Amino acid sequence: MGFWENFKYHHNKWFVVNGNEFGFSRWMIDHNVPTGGLWDYFNLLSSTKRNRSNENREKVLAKDHLVNPTMELWDVLIDQGFPFIKNLILNEKVACGNRDHLCNIISRLAKNNPRELKTLL
Repeated sequence: MGFWENFKYHHNKWFVVNGNEFGFSRWMIDHNVPTGGLWDYFNLLSSTKRNRSNENREKVLAKDHLVNPTMELWDVLIDQGFPFIKNLILNEKVACGNRDHLCNIISRLAKNNPRELKTLL
């Protein structure tokens, strides 16, 4: 049976991500469909500016542990043209402590291209 025949709509975020997002990836891999990210994780790490680093980000940059780049490397993604910022980073503590940089990004985008800012948030 195909992925879409088994798709289950749900309001629980964990279920949506694990069952649907990861489930779709698992289904594609099981069916030999090539998968990959548009933004390579290790390229993101190598392009991260060290002046934005703290102890947690240094661990990420040293490749001591993997993180969700849309949460912990959001600023690097935005600098590379990623199309949005997750609302979650506005409401929750970011382990890499780079949220103070958020004000600079928002200010820059508001000044240079207000429409781009609107689509990011």
